[in-house]
Parts: sequence; C-alpha cells; structure tokens
Amino acid sequence: MAMTESEILTLLHKNFDPMQAAGEDFYVDCTDVRGGVAFARKLHLALSEADEADPEKPNCRHYLFSGHVGGGKSSELKALQRILEKRTPDTGYKRFFPVFVDMREYLDDFDASHEELLLAIVAELAYSFEQREGIILKEGYLTQRVNELRGYLLSEVEVNEAELELPGAKAKITRLKTSPEARKKVREALKGKTSTLLSEINLAFIEARTALRNCRPRQNGAKYADFVLIVDGLDRLYGYGDRKTTDESQRALFVDDSPILLGLKAHCVFTIALSAMRAAEQELTNLYGNKPFLLAMVKTEQRGREHSPYVAGRERLKTLIEQRLTPNLTLEKAFETSALDFMIEYSGGHIRDLLRFARESTLYGERKLPITLRSVQKAVSENISFHNPKEGEEDWKRLAELELSETQEWQTQKPDERRLLEQLYVMEYINGGEEDIFNDTFPWYAVHPIVRKLRPFLRAVEAKKNTPAEN
Repeated sequence: MAMTESEILTLLHKNFDPMQAAGEDFYVDCTDVRGGVAFARKLHLALSEADEADPEKPNCRHYLFSGHVGGGKSSELKALQRILEKRTPDTGYKRFFPVFVDMREYLDDFDASHEELLLAIVAELAYSFEQREGIILKEGYLTQRVNELRGYLLSEVEVNEAELELPGAKAKITRLKTSPEARKKVREALKGKTSTLLSEINLAFIEARTALRNCRPRQNGAKYADFVLIVDGLDRLYGYGDRKTTDESQRALFVDDSPILLGLKAHCVFTIALSAMRAAEQELTNLYGNKPFLLAMVKTEQRGREHSPYVAGRERLKTLIEQRLTPNLTLEKAFETSALDFMIEYSGGHIRDLLRFARESTLYGERKLPITLRSVQKAVSENISFHNPKEGEEDWKRLAELELSETQEWQTQKPDERRLLEQLYVMEYINGGEEDIFNDTFPWYAVHPIVRKLRPFLRAVEAKKNTPAEN
C-alpha cells in the first residue's frame, strides 16, 4: 500500500535527523569537494604498513581528526570503520577490527577527566570484542581494578552480585556520565595511579591483540591484523580536569596529557576541536608524529569576494539529500527547485545545518509535496538566532574585515578569531584540485552566508568601506 504524502514527510523528518552519523545507506563521499584529503584511504594504508609482528611491541600510530562541529566527522569515522573491517580486502590493505568509542556515552562534556576516558576505552574494547567476535577479555589486574570501583559504579543490589567481568563493565561505567559524586569517588580512587592504569590497559591490549589474531572471524574474510581505537566526541569537551573553557580543556587533553593518549599501545584516532587544532597545529604534529587530518566544509562557493557558486559542491549536497529520500521519491518531487537551492545556499556546506533545514522544512506548510521555498525559508529562519556573535560590535568588525579581504585568510592563532571559527560565524574551506598544487591545499575562510545577510554585519561592512585606510 502506497504511503500518503503526510506519511512520506514523517519518514523524511526521521531520515534527515542531523544528530545521527550517516550509516552505509545514507553516506555520500564528499572528499573531492572538501579539498581532496583522502582521510580513510590514507589512514588505512598507513596502518597496513605498520609492523605488527610482535603483539607486545606494536608499531602504534596515533592520529588527530578535526573539523567544524556538525561538519560530518562522525559520519566519516563510521565510514572509516567500515573500510577497516572490510571482509575481502582486494587492495593489499590489511583487515582491522575497529573499536568505535563514542565518548558522548561516557563523558560529561563539562566535567571530564582522563580517568573516565581510560575506563571508557577499555570498557568499549571488551564490549566490542565480546559482542562481535565472542572474545572474552579477562586481563586480571584490570578486572581487579574495575571491581575495586564496584561501590561507585553499581547499585546496592548489584554490589552483592558476582564479580564484574570486563565485557559487562560498559553498562556500569557509562553511569559515571550522569553521576558527579561517582566521578569524584572514582577519581580519588585512581589518583596517582595513571601510570599503573595505563600499564594494565596495555596488558589488556596485548591479550586482545593475541586473541584477535588467533580467532576465526564470524564473518567470512581475512583474519584481523590488529584492532584500531576510533575515539569520537573528544572535540566536544568544554570542561576537562580543572579547565573550564573549550580552548583550555582541549589543550590540557591533547597537549598537556598527550603522554596519556600516546601511552595507549594501540592504533588510535582521536577527534579534536578545530579551534584547538588550529591554535597548536605544529605542536600537535610534533607530539603525535602526524599532521592532524582536517575535514573541511563542503565547498559551496568559489574563493573570492563575489561568492560565486561552486557547482560541484552544491550538486554533491543535492546527492546527500537525495540519498535520504524514500524509494521512488525524486528530488524534484520532494523539493521545489528554489527551496533546495535556498537550503544549500544558506547551509554554507555545513552538513548538520543542511540536514536540520531539510528536517524542519517537513513540518511547515500544508504537509504536502514538494516542500516549498516558503517552508525552507521558515526552517532557515528558525536558526538565525544562532548566528549572532556574542561580542557585539567588535565581532562584527572582525567579520567585516574578512568579508572585504582580498586573500580571505584568517588569523587562527588569535583567540577571538578561533572563537568565531569554532562557533560557525566563519567557515573554513579548502580548494583542492590541481590548478595550483603549492597553494590550493591551504585553507581559506568566508563569513557564514546567513551572517552575510544580517543588518549588523551589513552596517559593519559599510562602515569598514568608509573608514580611511591607514598609512
């Protein structure tokens, strides 16, 4: 029985959920319109080339992955997960067992510590091994340590139950996110024991690596060469240790506590906030031995003050929307052409905003197809309040300077410029291509297309134009 238009719109509302990472059915590769950085292929090749002969002395690689919040990092990491565990590799690349650690399940974004982070990693590792390959990790010292924390992790009834096994620790450790008192007690119990905890986790890694190489995968294909930790959500930390701002917290974790992250004897990918990456890019490169990977925006306009459309990028975003439509529903039947173009124009290539506009547009109008321009305009207008810089006049001046800049460069070493970048008033793009191989890989910046329409911004631009040039 065919669905009614109202039922189709309800399904589209679900499919356009901006907070869900794209699975295989919805994923669209945007590499070439993001600047051409082949993140997944590069990382897969680098891991395949690592020497894994000795399980106790692996040649571990640690990578940082950055980009705007909502720009599609989680979707790219999920795509990396699928690539690494491909059952029949035909490229000479090795097969890996990816462990996806979504730190949003474990950490309070405003009150996190390395203790919870380390417990989350080992809990997710043990859980993934048991669920997907039936491997039960029993590393003795770590199991003992987790059981020492039972009183803080379990209810009164659970405390009297049998000893807590590592694979079952996930459900208990995730409770730390919602219990400040439990977090405080766990930190006190583990205070001064970070080195020991790391050693115990690395023993669990040896056990995991050995078991993985000796197991017969449940799904057909080559055996696993090793496991890879994909740690998502760390870029969202606003409070880490005693630091209470994004920049301070990110630096504390990725620079000050880099010995902890680098002390994990496993291949790791960590997400890091864009502003933090830009503030300390060279330092991070030196620490981690690799330049951080950047996921730039999908480019929707050409570099320059004219803001002329970049057709390839806009067409790819249309494909991304089309991928989420119901069977037999075309873009032409789903959206008026003007509505689709408007939505893409004012997303600025930001994936989450685009999906948010599409989702909210299904709620307006007469609940009929195609979705009209007026419905999309209403959806976009609901988000305008997010694009009002917090520092007022000074921020408008900074944005006006970028708008009138000939080079469209942005001083990301300055805190205010980083803040505007992190808060999406400024978009970061990379040209890619082969027209200028020496310069096209450098980022360039543009004021968000919604901000460009706001009256305070237009007044700031006019004021800047009328300001006499300094000698």
